Amino acid sequence: MRNHLSLPLVLALALLVGCVESDRQTASVALSPAVVVIGLDGLEPSLARRLMADGRMPRLQRLVDNGSFATIDCVVGSISPVVWTTVATGVSPERHGITDFTLDGTPVTSTVRRSPAFWNILPRFGLEVATIGWLASWPAEAASGIVISQRTHWGRFDHKVEPEGILDPGRFRARPESWPDLLPRFASYPYDPDFERLAESDPRYGLNFLVKNRLIDIAMRDAIYARAAREIVDNNRVDLLAVYFQGTDYVSHGFWKYYEPEPFLEAGWTIDERERAHLGEVIPNYYSYIDSKIGELLEAVPDDALVVVLSDHGFGPALGRFRTKGDFLSGNHRFVGTLILSGPQIVRDVEQRRQITHFDILPTLLFALGLPQARDLHGYPLLQYFGDEFLGRQEITFVDSYGDTAVVDSGATRSEHDEEILKELRSLGYIE
Repeated sequence: MRNHLSLPLVLALALLVGCVESDRQTASVALSPAVVVIGLDGLEPSLARRLMADGRMPRLQRLVDNGSFATIDCVVGSISPVVWTTVATGVSPERHGITDFTLDGTPVTSTVRRSPAFWNILPRFGLEVATIGWLASWPAEAASGIVISQRTHWGRFDHKVEPEGILDPGRFRARPESWPDLLPRFASYPYDPDFERLAESDPRYGLNFLVKNRLIDIAMRDAIYARAAREIVDNNRVDLLAVYFQGTDYVSHGFWKYYEPEPFLEAGWTIDERERAHLGEVIPNYYSYIDSKIGELLEAVPDDALVVVLSDHGFGPALGRFRTKGDFLSGNHRFVGTLILSGPQIVRDVEQRRQITHFDILPTLLFALGLPQARDLHGYPLLQYFGDEFLGRQEITFVDSYGDTAVVDSGATRSEHDEEILKELRSLGYIE
């Protein structure tokens, strides 16, 4: 994290409290962001702890050393777009409207959401927000700060980013030529880029499918959004930056039996030792990879920023789920997520005293930025993690609601990639 001062949060409080019904005057230009939210899909808290202790996630360990580590109870389930929309809105799926991966056979989009997300709320107070790669953020919504939607890395279609021209989406597309450079970071497997010529019943087809679809493709995806986030921060004033990474979920689904073979072997599975030798370190290596991307991003973040790292759920062995065609589902969701709060506002190594849910994240962000709590949110700010000095400067205020209808319909509810997205969801076992 760079060694500069950002806009003090106490100044944000003084400027913002009481301004709910009207826009806040523009604040003084300052280095940014003041708050950073990093979403890591499927990050397993026990594994993250283990890898930090082994020195394999030094950036995450540094955040924990400057803050506190907790776990999240997945009270709204573990369907990723449902949970991440709950994080963004602070209300239940029944209220915000995103209750599954699809609606009427089409992948869910931002137009389905009925409640305002943080990227809708913060601009009302004159705060600048940048949302990068967040699930169900396509089509990118106007008047919502900077939005780099989760479909930016796909092919050609509209409404990827807002405001238009903030960056060139064509420079942030997944490119197969990156495969040779990426694969050795994770595995020694002799990948065959022409595997699709093989019969699907051929074991070589299955393993190559696994490496491509559960590792290389998603590693490119995460690298793209890390680079987009850094470019946005380097060139724009941002009060809150939110970045979502998906790869920790994909590799955990695909490679858990190689990472933790014992329960599978006890259950009668057969695991080829040569495959295990090639692929057994994919998951730990991916956690280290994401740790490095977090480090690159935090280089552009002020030392006094509040950093929040969280996951929608954890992971463990899925002994009852295994698909053919190379579509390995040996890992499945655990209903516990990871939460790290870090920064000078945060008390070190706080003992978790109550159940934390995904409903609590938005109220905590509002509190940190000095914004009013809405009485109709379902969670509460995590005050126990903030130091006395910071708590003494903050006054909690309330509004009845931030409203129910947030999305301006761009007219884009389908894209040319819907069938590819649906195929991917089926291969992960998320839809039938």
